[in-house]
Amino acid sequence: HLVGAAVALVGISISGAVILEHLFEWAYDGTTPDPIRGLGLADGNQWTETVDGITGAAAPMLAFGGAWIRYWWLNGRIASRSSERDGYVLVVGVLGGLAATVVAVSGVLHTVFSWVLLASSREAGAVAHFDVLTVYGALLGIGLVLWTYHRNEVPHAVVRQESGRDEVSRLYDHLEAGVGLVASTVGAAMLLGIVLHKVMPAPEDWDRDVAEFLAVALTALLAGGPVWARAWRRIQSYAGDVAEESSAVRRIYLFSVFGVTALCVLGSLGTMVFLVLFGLLDGSLDVEKVAVFRFPLALLGATVGAAAYHGQVLRAGLRAVPASARPTFRTVTVVGADLADLVRELEAIPGVRVVRRLRIGSPGAVPVDPESVVAEVGEYSDDLLVVVSRDGSVEVIPVAP
Repeated sequence: HLVGAAVALVGISISGAVILEHLFEWAYDGTTPDPIRGLGLADGNQWTETVDGITGAAAPMLAFGGAWIRYWWLNGRIASRSSERDGYVLVVGVLGGLAATVVAVSGVLHTVFSWVLLASSREAGAVAHFDVLTVYGALLGIGLVLWTYHRNEVPHAVVRQESGRDEVSRLYDHLEAGVGLVASTVGAAMLLGIVLHKVMPAPEDWDRDVAEFLAVALTALLAGGPVWARAWRRIQSYAGDVAEESSAVRRIYLFSVFGVTALCVLGSLGTMVFLVLFGLLDGSLDVEKVAVFRFPLALLGATVGAAAYHGQVLRAGLRAVPASARPTFRTVTVVGADLADLVRELEAIPGVRVVRRLRIGSPGAVPVDPESVVAEVGEYSDDLLVVVSRDGSVEVIPVAP
């Protein structure tokens, strides 16, 4: 059901984007001056062409829509919680919609910045330059619908509990923060590289025109920065809480960001040290080699702050979890015949580590009531030895660690 829903969702998104793009293009062409159509030299009727384009996308839209209703609305949506369902909602729906939204916003910003910063973009006129906004507008509409709908499905997917957030809600927030952080870090690196390119020495044949790169850098910063700030502010509003600080999702995110950015910092420093030493030993430390420094310096400047900040947040979170609140494990050693069902039930008990030992000479299977054994194990807080006899009787023995 979830695979079918994912395929259908992709088909609906593409068909819907095509329909929206045709409508936006018709509205754009109808409200902007067009010398060719004004002189009556254009072929065909504009609205007829739009209807033809919409009709061509409507058939697959209906087909994929029916499949989506069949696989998601009538089945997947009302299914009980599972890791597969949560993964579909978060990865396919939320992350897919968020990615489409960020790409669309980036395209709009880049179009605007290109018009302001690049003289070559203004040569064809404003109507031709901003015509691409119809595509980005359609992508933005689809992305926002996907993002909003599946964001509202996150509480349904986890059956929102009164006790507070769970790992799926945290995963949504950290996925959003990760997308924004990557985009804003790339933008910061490019912006710093542009500044270094202007102030550092360079060979005469190096092109100093950075207008196009400046447009991309500003686009990445303005598209990714607000996304990261919004998600990170929501994440940090729960900081200090033991359950939040000990969350696996938060720990993995912080370790990943800190590790990747720290590697970028070390790699940049190592590259610059290598260039200096190689140039000194080889006697070729000239302007061209010094000019190359702008690339590792830009990466260093963009990631050192992120590494330091996330490292500090990680250390603060580790200190915020007292030793008494950290999970403790006890060992339950099961001795007997083939007791896969019992072992599976015991492993589901929080804080229990199961060690399985096969009793020599035991028959292939022994009838055991797992529920009664689990109930008896739950009465103890010590390490236990669970011995299953050949006749199926069970003895639970507390042992010293």
